[in-house]
Amino acid sequence: MPNSKTGPGGSEYQEMNEKLLPFDKDIFDVADADGNNERWTPAYVAGTEGGSSDINTSVANKMRIAVEPDGSPTFASYANVNLHKVSSKVFEAIADYDCDFGTPDVPLGVFWASCNFAVGLGPDANNGVSIGRESISTGVENRIHTSATFGAAAQTDYYFTTAVEDVAFKIDRHFNIYRCYYSLTQSPNEEWVLLAEYEDTAGALDESLNVVVSTFSPAQIQAQTAIADVGNFRINTLDADVVYNEIMGEAEDLVSAPFVEGVESLIAYSQTGYYHVHGASFLYPDKAIPVQLTANAASWNETGAIVEIIPANTITKTFDLHWASITSISAVLDGVIDIFTGGAGSEIKIASIDVSRTSNFSRENAMPVQIPQQVANSRISARFTSSTANADTVSLKVYGHVYDTSL
Repeated sequence: MPNSKTGPGGSEYQEMNEKLLPFDKDIFDVADADGNNERWTPAYVAGTEGGSSDINTSVANKMRIAVEPDGSPTFASYANVNLHKVSSKVFEAIADYDCDFGTPDVPLGVFWASCNFAVGLGPDANNGVSIGRESISTGVENRIHTSATFGAAAQTDYYFTTAVEDVAFKIDRHFNIYRCYYSLTQSPNEEWVLLAEYEDTAGALDESLNVVVSTFSPAQIQAQTAIADVGNFRINTLDADVVYNEIMGEAEDLVSAPFVEGVESLIAYSQTGYYHVHGASFLYPDKAIPVQLTANAASWNETGAIVEIIPANTITKTFDLHWASITSISAVLDGVIDIFTGGAGSEIKIASIDVSRTSNFSRENAMPVQIPQQVANSRISARFTSSTANADTVSLKVYGHVYDTSL
């Protein structure tokens, strides 16, 4: 059971005495202009105006979630949902919040301007536990507020009045018990205060859960903004099954393209390896003559034209290449065909193929190629460089496969 201690404000706070294991962590060090990536998905929870999100853009090493009304202000709630669902029955989710409410104004009914931290079934207001910092222009004006709803059944709200805007939040779960904590100091110096405890007696949240960060503006005036800069996000879990599932993976897992080291499951590696051998194969150009490449008329000059081999949006599934069919070498030479990925003018070199013709022998055959796994719809191009001072030519087709059983 948790240990009880006394924290700021005269409340009790509780810490889990079990040793938790890291499950997810984000220090928001990779810039993303709309806060939408493989880990986070932003969306409106209510309204359609003024919502935005970014990562490491507005503030370094922070994810910003904001609602900033326009000249005809209407209320809105905007959220960013963490896609790494937690299936553990024992976990804690933690984050620092720097909150900014612009010019405070009156609430919209019972709804204050707020910066919220929640766990639940996505951003579903009927199934989740939340703690947040709130602001209005009347009454106590500033507070921390907890709420919970299980299967649309609202639980008791709890409040703590404070003018501090840079805070930290923690929600922990012990089976069907959820606890909401705040700290008036941020990582690494948190002093956790337990504000609320909720019991999900009917098991409404007995599913894999998302962590959700969100802001809400009543938009009574344009300047009534709600901006949260979130940092030091982490989820720690006790359940060994979660660690096991993260390592083993899900039935449909494939290694991501482009590859990200250290985050793939064993099933992803295994299943990707299967398709690497047995995925449906393709030839390109298909039922058409090979693509001719022309070298610059200078020895080993790399300024020859980069010629499109596979146009963008042609191979519509994740793929890679294994062989290149080289024909019509125009002269006695040594040469290199460089393979590129990317759009015209922004190509990135990913492979090279040896080309050779002597007075007795021409290596016009299939040559092995190895490239990184390519995102679906990628464009592939090539450039020929020759040892001679002539505009030598060579023709090329490529063989590859998709990571699926059909093209």
